[in-house]
Amino acid sequence: MLLQLLEADIRVNVIGHSLGARVALTALNLLGERGAPRRLDQLFLWQPAVADNALSPDTPFTDTPPRNELVPPDPNRPGREVHPLGMGTFPGAHRAVRNIVVLHSHEDGILGPSDRETPGEWYDPRDWFQRAGTFIEASSDDRTGKLGGAYSKKWWTFPPEIAGGLGYFRDYYFERGRALAPGQWEAACLIHLQQRSADDASVRYRIDRAWEALTRAIVDEARRVMAALPPGPLDSETPLPEYDLLKPLAHRGIISERLALIFARQLRQLGQRDGWQPRDVEVRPALGLVGFVEVQNEDFFRDKFRTNQFDFVNQTTWLFEHSAMKYPTEEIFVKSYQEGIINRIKEKSRFGQY
Repeated sequence: MLLQLLEADIRVNVIGHSLGARVALTALNLLGERGAPRRLDQLFLWQPAVADNALSPDTPFTDTPPRNELVPPDPNRPGREVHPLGMGTFPGAHRAVRNIVVLHSHEDGILGPSDRETPGEWYDPRDWFQRAGTFIEASSDDRTGKLGGAYSKKWWTFPPEIAGGLGYFRDYYFERGRALAPGQWEAACLIHLQQRSADDASVRYRIDRAWEALTRAIVDEARRVMAALPPGPLDSETPLPEYDLLKPLAHRGIISERLALIFARQLRQLGQRDGWQPRDVEVRPALGLVGFVEVQNEDFFRDKFRTNQFDFVNQTTWLFEHSAMKYPTEEIFVKSYQEGIINRIKEKSRFGQY
């Protein structure tokens, strides 16, 4: 749809709220990585439920290493991807749009704890009933915020029996892996067999063969899709590729064999080493909660701020709930819609008449 509008010389601004930001960033990432001939005017991410480094190109899943980086990537750098399967960043999205504005609020209880809550704060037991009553009477956003928010728990691993970690990937690849390596993939998924593999060579052999078969199939899928992609930028008549084993990376415009191999190795590590429980990584704070604060000193982001391609508007003083934009007060209308969005469209876009 965006390509049809652009091909018709229609100026485009996009606004996405919450997970709608992921939809918008997916579309822009496809356009950016596939060389869209024209750029959208502005993208407004309103309380986006994506990682605060979602716009970073600095990710182990990129096909080329960051410029001037001669040492192995530091996984602790703010710009680095932390999702175990590379689903957290949209490295080409910034190429498809002139300006990106993030409207965020530190009081968004769905995306994280409220600024008003002090983690670990001790309360007099005599105040417990009052606090319990306040908790029950609070809005659902406030209650969720007091528990640390919903977004931050997107790969909860404790207790693993209840939370399941990233078990939905286990279930997804179990069905596909069983077809690729019948009789072996069950061993690759069952934790107790993985534990036995250290002492049982036959179990270890079955597990290794199962993962190797899945890895080959993942790389083969990337090769087939790449061979079928028409050269040059995307156009509105070109259907987007369909992925199965590589579906978690379907927000990428081009999945090379090298990228597919990185993905397959990460998937194997997640399943075989970690038992589908993410290890050594923490969920990045949501961009819609903290803005760009955590990553603003990274070279990539600092340059974007200096050129005003990226901008962020702190709405904490008037936006107290995740869906407050659905029920606008006069202040929300003025501060969010008018000043945060419409005035910026008028200043930086030739789109329409307001």
